[in-house]
Amino acid sequence: MQFDAYSIPDKFIVEYPDGHTAKDTGWRGDSWYEGDPLYPGGIAGAGAGQIDSMFTKGSQQHFKITVIGPDAGTAWEYSIRARMP
Repeated sequence: MQFDAYSIPDKFIVEYPDGHTAKDTGWRGDSWYEGDPLYPGGIAGAGAGQIDSMFTKGSQQHFKITVIGPDAGTAWEYSIRARMP
């Protein structure tokens, strides 16, 4: 999964249908927002990143991605790709 929250922090949560969380990125964005009450727990890292190998092969075939962006001016993007053998 590649993602970019740009500068305004967003959180990307990837879940299997049974509710198991495969990945929660925490708030990703500009460190300038550290301490802002909109982002409890603080900023986890830069806005852009990549996560490899977050799924277990054959465990399930569907997942849900939730993007949380509490700031009205937020913008973000993500992409998912399967690694081919």
